[in-house]
Amino acid sequence: MRRIFLSGDKKARGACVLVAHSGLRIESIGNYSGEDGLRVKDFPEMTIKGHKVGFTKIPAMIIVRKELSKARRQYFTFVSEEGCEYIKDYLKERMRCGEELTFESPIITPKLRMKPFIRAINVGDVIRSVICKAGFTWRPYVLRSYFDTQLMLAESKGLVLRDYHEFWMGHKGDIENRYTTNKQKLPEDVIEV
Repeated sequence: MRRIFLSGDKKARGACVLVAHSGLRIESIGNYSGEDGLRVKDFPEMTIKGHKVGFTKIPAMIIVRKELSKARRQYFTFVSEEGCEYIKDYLKERMRCGEELTFESPIITPKLRMKPFIRAINVGDVIRSVICKAGFTWRPYVLRSYFDTQLMLAESKGLVLRDYHEFWMGHKGDIENRYTTNKQKLPEDVIEV
């Protein structure tokens, strides 16, 4: 995975890590029309002060708003320490180039700023290009499969419950989820694990 991350620029690393370490669907990073996508405000533990970007807690939470969710319901997932670094580096690079970041700013921007958000097809292109540079012929969703596989391994070792695995993948899950994980809040002790 590291080979893929290091084959791209800062934007590509950010996009790849969001799929591989957080399990986000490409359409959550930027929707089909480029009118919406993941925003700074969707990272509640991210802080931006002046030209400094930081996280108050790592792994950092990512809220996937219902508008960006395939199942059309809000859920959340987390991004790893490595992922936080890549996102931070990319945002700092944008600020050095003169961009003023707000809570409404997109996390990943399009190459040409005709629309505020990157389109899903372009997110896929960015990821596909990096995978190819790393020497693989895989499709972009392989990174999401990687996240799913890591959760399955954790589940098999008793480290993660199946319900949380499904929740972090953005799946609706069974009826039990309606009363637990679908309340959009997990108990603090579960988040700490």
